[in-house]
Amino acid sequence: MPSGDEELVQVMVPREHLAEIYKRLGELSSNGGPVVESEEFEEEDDPGRAWSDRLLRRAWADSDTNLRAVLKYLAKHPGERVPSEDLIALLRKQTNQPNADHYILAGTVGAFGRRVKNRYGLKDARGRAILPFRHPWDRDLGSRAYIMPSRIARTITQL
Repeated sequence: MPSGDEELVQVMVPREHLAEIYKRLGELSSNGGPVVESEEFEEEDDPGRAWSDRLLRRAWADSDTNLRAVLKYLAKHPGERVPSEDLIALLRKQTNQPNADHYILAGTVGAFGRRVKNRYGLKDARGRAILPFRHPWDRDLGSRAYIMPSRIARTITQL
């Protein structure tokens, strides 16, 4: 993280290079470590505790093809860090969107987050949606990793 005495500047970057710039920024810091720390996932730190089986079924019924594909894929890999690139490849293949990219994935997850907060009322103390999976920044991947708890995965697998 930048120290209090470092000057921060705004840099305009072409959209197609943004992911690579974030990746490179994550590799930099004054002490040789990454600027962005990844969150460690523990199975007991289950973001899905707020999710009942009934609510998961409702969310599934309300979801579009993209989100259903993402949820099913995560459910097949419970507790594992699934790179965003894997989910993008899935969207390209299974949803017949050859141009799917980080923006399509972000839009899919973002729309779901808004629905979770506004329709289902699941939000934390900061007002952020409580999703049935985590998506921390993974410094090793240089992108987000998506992690679905086992209990949630069992329910999604049955849908």
